[in-house]
Amino acid sequence: MATTFRLWGKPLLTGLVASILLVLTMVFVAINFQVILPLGVLLFYLSGRINKSVPLSIVMKLLLIMWSFIVLFALFVLTEIPALFYIPLFCLLSCWLAIWAPKLKLRSGILLTFFAVMVVFFMIYVIPISLKDSLSEALYKPMPVAELTDLNNSIISTGDFKGKTVVLDFFGTWCKPCIQELKELNHVQQYFKDDPSVAFFVINADLGGDTPEKFERFIAAQSYRFSYLYDHESSFFKQLQLNTSGLPYLLVVDKNGMLRWQHVGFNSAETNFAENLITTIRQIQDEK
Repeated sequence: MATTFRLWGKPLLTGLVASILLVLTMVFVAINFQVILPLGVLLFYLSGRINKSVPLSIVMKLLLIMWSFIVLFALFVLTEIPALFYIPLFCLLSCWLAIWAPKLKLRSGILLTFFAVMVVFFMIYVIPISLKDSLSEALYKPMPVAELTDLNNSIISTGDFKGKTVVLDFFGTWCKPCIQELKELNHVQQYFKDDPSVAFFVINADLGGDTPEKFERFIAAQSYRFSYLYDHESSFFKQLQLNTSGLPYLLVVDKNGMLRWQHVGFNSAETNFAENLITTIRQIQDEK
């Protein structure tokens, strides 16, 4: 039993450390999958190298090293964005290459180079597309009529939005992805700054302990020039009958008051977010 524990302990521990480092990166640095992919590949490659001489089969070593990351990633990421399944797969392959490739001697360099090129390709090109396809969805349903409050405590009815293409961004002051998204949304607003037929509203969804006072303090600390609204008791947010309660939640409404497009959440790996939103708005505008 003691011998088995010693054999299993090293790969288990190195895999757990790699998983913890990835989790800490996502919690305290950024949930950016363009960072998580190469970092995960590197950490599990090192884990494989550390354990390549452990007298266990390759399958057993991979299982012991990788299980914690695969379980955590499946529970907390793949349940929301299943299109990112290739991230743990790349990590698994990097660990396998670290254990097996040295046996190939000269050919190992070619194999590792090809693998590195594939990682870079997925990091730069595939991840942004995966996020766009997973987080965005076309809609076609009427927008419910609701009353919101502006910074002057005046009542704004969503029925007044008709005649314009409207971008609604549900937001929370406590929500890091919401704050990151505002920068991109500001780029889009600047693109349409001379077009009076497009309007942008950032709406505090009254979730997570937010209050009008917290919202006003947040706005005062920002330089963005959005139209800000407050959705008391999340009334409008609830009327939308969304499939998620997560923030940020962005909607594009056409000039006839129909909900046409939604984007749930935000990840800084969405390098084409602003460009895609501009294209979507213009397509909706051009419809007769």
